[in-house]
Amino acid sequence: NGGNDTRVSGEAAASGNLTTYEPVFPFTMAGASSRRAQVDSVLAIRLRSEREIDPATIRSPVTGYAPDEVTVEWRPAQVDDLSDVWVIIRPRDTWYLEDVIAITAGAETFSGDTVGPVTHEFRVESGVDYEARMNEPADSIMQPQYDEDFDASGLDLGAESNDTAVLTEANEMVLSAPLNDGVDAPFMIGPERVYDVPQRVWLPLPQGLGPNDVRLYYYHPHGEDRGWFPAENIEGWLVPGSTLYLDMNGSTYLGFLVNHAGIVQLSRTAMNE
Repeated sequence: NGGNDTRVSGEAAASGNLTTYEPVFPFTMAGASSRRAQVDSVLAIRLRSEREIDPATIRSPVTGYAPDEVTVEWRPAQVDDLSDVWVIIRPRDTWYLEDVIAITAGAETFSGDTVGPVTHEFRVESGVDYEARMNEPADSIMQPQYDEDFDASGLDLGAESNDTAVLTEANEMVLSAPLNDGVDAPFMIGPERVYDVPQRVWLPLPQGLGPNDVRLYYYHPHGEDRGWFPAENIEGWLVPGSTLYLDMNGSTYLGFLVNHAGIVQLSRTAMNE
């Protein structure tokens, strides 16, 4: 464990009622109807149905790109649930700067019902924005590392990783309202995509607060139900049973596994129960 004074323990998630889900990634808007993409963005559109979707029928043509310029794959948005799937589209090289990409995803259920089609438009960053992003990356929050900072022998490292997600302070201008009794700042778990492997993220707890004093919340940024939700009420985001607490060098961290990006913040439990 790198010689640090560390301890990891499990913690059950709190309960709640209202649920929601993310329908598309990236989710940051670029104008009234387009999503903001980077040249290397992994795009994703969610298909949902009351019946199981037949993966062999999934289709997602990409305007302006030949089939051999993109790869298309799918995965369940929730474990072992073919009624809720992500269609994931990647460029084999990169997306064209300042391009506008329209993707229409659709499929059929095993019983022959049509799912979709669902269309989303993505606007790719400009050359100026790309250079600024490369030259001035956002400051990231330090993340404890497997085996270097804590003993990970009890974790299945084939089923989780921390090689993709980056934690930064969120731009509070995107929030429609602050979180009631929020502690510390809201954070962005990026990049804005569906992750290939669930990513372990650690949030530092403010001094004076312990595991029983806080609850994790997620900000759903669009739609009529936009706003703050208990983290476990975002369908397909938080991996059930993955919450851990780590004491390291005088600080306590809340750790959890996520399947995709999101905006999160801690709140005092007593104010939300």
